[in-house]
Amino acid sequence: MGFVLLDENTARFCGSGTLVSIGETKAILTAGHVLGALPQTGRIGLALPTRYEPTVGSECLLMEHVTRVYFGRGENGSDGPDLGLLVLPDLVASKVIPSTKTFYNLLLRREAALDRQRAIDRDGPGKPASDGDPTESWILVGTPAESESAGPPQAGFDQVKEFEGQAGLGAVVSASTVEGFDYLGFSAKYDENYEGPGSFEGYSGGSLWHLRGVLDKGEFVVKDWILSGVPFWQSAVTGSERIITCHGPKSIFERLIDKNQNKF
Repeated sequence: MGFVLLDENTARFCGSGTLVSIGETKAILTAGHVLGALPQTGRIGLALPTRYEPTVGSECLLMEHVTRVYFGRGENGSDGPDLGLLVLPDLVASKVIPSTKTFYNLLLRREAALDRQRAIDRDGPGKPASDGDPTESWILVGTPAESESAGPPQAGFDQVKEFEGQAGLGAVVSASTVEGFDYLGFSAKYDENYEGPGSFEGYSGGSLWHLRGVLDKGEFVVKDWILSGVPFWQSAVTGSERIITCHGPKSIFERLIDKNQNKF
């Protein structure tokens, strides 16, 4: 999902997030600097993607009714840490979030996310995989700010803004841990096959998903779909590559949950 800043005459996109639950708590997982950009009071809009054609959304949050949980606001934006939650009271979550949306259960998927057997293979592709071999892929999800456009008037509104959520396949090419926070580097290759955004601005606070599965007659059959990262920084393009830095699973499933358990 995405955050939308509202004023009297227009709307402006302000970063991405993921609907999550931690026990009975409903929240939006995002980057710390995205939380910092949201107003302390007043109303913000929520851009909730639809599967097919866009629809006019009316979901809004009053900032007085939510709780911000910052976990890490590094002085250097590129270094991190940069992670946070926007906690939604039960009444707010049930009224604002449509029943068609699902909150990803972090506690339920914690063991899978931290399982070392699902560790990232950074030793190169090796020999080509055969049928029955385990394989993996990575998907980065967010809403690029550049996708914002003016839509046609509809549903009684003279002005309509459209925001396009995107999900792109790529590779995790680096991993590191600093002071208990882990970081993953997602590579976007600007080659002849690239179909992603020119800039990943707006992806901050979105999600990095680790897909694990097997090959079956040459097709990738997904067995696990695990939330494994939160993007918060993009590098400049070097050659034909841009690196999007993400917090990894330990930051989410250990640091964020364990150290803030008493706040939920």
